[in-house]
Amino acid sequence: MSRMVYTEVELLFGVNLHKELFVVGPALRGAFGKSLRRGSCVKDRVAKCPTCELFKNCPYSLVFESHEREGAVPWTPGIVFEWDACDEGVRVVLRVFGNLNEVLDVSVKASAKMKVFVSDQEPPQEPERITVSKPIVLEPTSAHDIPKKIAVKLITPLNLKHDGKQLRNIDLRVLAQTIQRRVDSLQSFFGDGYTSHRTTGDEELGNIVESQLAMHNEQRFSFRQRQSHPLNGLVGSFVVQNPSPKLFSLLKFAEVTHVGKGLSFGQGRIKSSEV
Repeated sequence: MSRMVYTEVELLFGVNLHKELFVVGPALRGAFGKSLRRGSCVKDRVAKCPTCELFKNCPYSLVFESHEREGAVPWTPGIVFEWDACDEGVRVVLRVFGNLNEVLDVSVKASAKMKVFVSDQEPPQEPERITVSKPIVLEPTSAHDIPKKIAVKLITPLNLKHDGKQLRNIDLRVLAQTIQRRVDSLQSFFGDGYTSHRTTGDEELGNIVESQLAMHNEQRFSFRQRQSHPLNGLVGSFVVQNPSPKLFSLLKFAEVTHVGKGLSFGQGRIKSSEV
């Protein structure tokens, strides 16, 4: 597995967003998108992005529009959001991967002008503080650092699909392959183009010895499309005995990159720890 460079833009909103953490993502994405559009779209013709002559280099297009690549690697979001309640309000992290850091200045300026609506009765909120990290290198975990048992917590709904159907339980092989596709796509679109070795069907990844999972069903409303969309996925946690170096390294990558469907809206955020 290859390395990936990313930068974190941390925003502090001094308010309570009044919602469960895993349904805030669409509001953050929408606020960032509007701000980025205002700061980068010189023709103000977002509805016709793919036909614009500036499509391949426009910061808004690079972040929010699908771009084709040769081969079967699907497009994947190069920016993800995380958020957590803190003593001062809500801490939001905008994580920017690979060559999207070439438009980092534009992204930071857009972040500073984000207007997040807390409720219909309150004015939109802007970040009170912004900090930008130095470039961070995400690399595979050493085989010597693998614990014997790990707990994996699904912080926001994890939407895994296999053969076109949404999984209602964890399949380690499907999970590993989904993370691998995410890493491969990030490298293809925003990295050095390196495609790492895929997980095969006969690899021993570990054994799930405990599982406390449930399906979460939520809806997001798209003001642009004027319709609702599902934000479904698994929530809870599970424990893996004797995780393989491959699985453990993929899980650590997924903590940073997120995994599954709905990445742009904050889904697929996980955290693994030794038990």
